[in-house]
Formats: sequence, C-alpha cells, structure tokens
Amino acid sequence: KRNSAAAAVAAAVAESGLPPPEGGPGAGEGSEEVLAIENIEAMPKQISPGTEASVAESDRSRAAQRRTTATLFLPPEELKKLENAANNEAVDPANDADAGADDAPPIRKKVPLLRRIVMSQAFESVFCMGILLNCTTMGVEAHQQVRPSFSEDFVRLLGILEHVFTAAFTIEFCLRLKVYGYEEYIPTSSERRSNFMDACLVLFTGILFTWIIPLVTWWAGTGTDGEFLQMLSVLRAAR
Repeated sequence: KRNSAAAAVAAAVAESGLPPPEGGPGAGEGSEEVLAIENIEAMPKQISPGTEASVAESDRSRAAQRRTTATLFLPPEELKKLENAANNEAVDPANDADAGADDAPPIRKKVPLLRRIVMSQAFESVFCMGILLNCTTMGVEAHQQVRPSFSEDFVRLLGILEHVFTAAFTIEFCLRLKVYGYEEYIPTSSERRSNFMDACLVLFTGILFTWIIPLVTWWAGTGTDGEFLQMLSVLRAAR
C-alpha cells in the first residue's frame, strides 16, 4: 500500500511539473521504491481474455486516483485549467449529432417543383400541341378571310381562342424565363438564338399584335386594320 501511494504521488508530481517536496516521494529512498514500481509496471503483462475487463477497470481506477492525488500539489490556477480540460472532454450531444451526420449518406439536393415541371417532357408536349392547334385556328381564320363560309359565332370563337393561345404562350415564356434566366435568351449561340427568336415571336406576334395595339387603338378611338394584324400574327406559325 505504501509503495502504491508513493507511486501515485510521484506520478501526480511529475504530471504537475512541480519540484518534488522534501522528504517526499521522488527523493531518496522513496525514489528507489518508485523506480522499482515503475520497472514492474513496465514489464509485459500476461492477461487472459477473461480478465481483460477487470484489468481495464483497474487501470481506470488507478488513473482516477492519480488525478485526484495530483490536485493536492497543484496551485489554484493549474487546478482550474485541469477542471476546464476535463469538462471539455465530456461528451457533447451536438458533436455526436455532427459526427452522425458526417457518417450518414449524402442527401440529394431537391430540384424545385417549377424547374421539374418546365424541364419535363410533358411540358414540352403540351405546348407543342398548343402550337399545332394555334396553327389550325390561324388556317381557319385565313380561309374565312379569303372565302367567308362560317357563322359569326364560330368567327367569334376563333377570336377568343386567339386570346387563349396568346395567354398560354405568354405564361410559357414567363415560366421558361423564371427557370432558365434571361441569359438563355441572349443570342450568343445557336441554341440561344433559337430561344431569342421564340421570345420575339411570343412578344411581338402575340402580346403586341393581339393585345397592345388593339387596346391602344381602341383607347385612342382610331381604327386599325384587323386583317393586317391577323396577317402578322400568322408569323407565329414559325415556332
């Protein structure tokens, strides 16, 4: 027991960095005993598998005893540093959560719903079908201008469909502009030139000739050549 206490005190003094007290362990006869104990502890141990748990518990007990004994020889400043270090070594749930997050498989970034809709094949198919239907109505209107053979109600229906198609193509243009950005409509490449021409057809043959010019002429009280505007709107078939 005396040798164990001497070894614990000597180890505590060595860890604290303070000079050993006079007459205490680490000087004279105590030093020889501590050296003998350290030599014995340095010898390889033959541990059977059944006693590994008990040996580990014994090692933890000796380490705790050395830390407790070391506090007897440390000044208050060093003791406070030791307590802070022990507190920092405590398990932090946030750190454990971060570590678990690092081990977790990477999460795929979710694509926004609007982008998925605009880039889908169904979106392209719907508006391609709308372009074909609009070409059909424009062909019927051209036939009505050359050889009037339809009723006034049917002609009025064709006018309503013209506004419906203009609204649909305007919404399509706004959605594409929102998803791809205005950079895709700057004619710096072949694909962007195609997008630029498509935007011009929607803005001029649709919004300008179908809505803005008729509205301005109506507000100003001046007449306009409706057949001329319809002829210009036929350019929409270039899509």
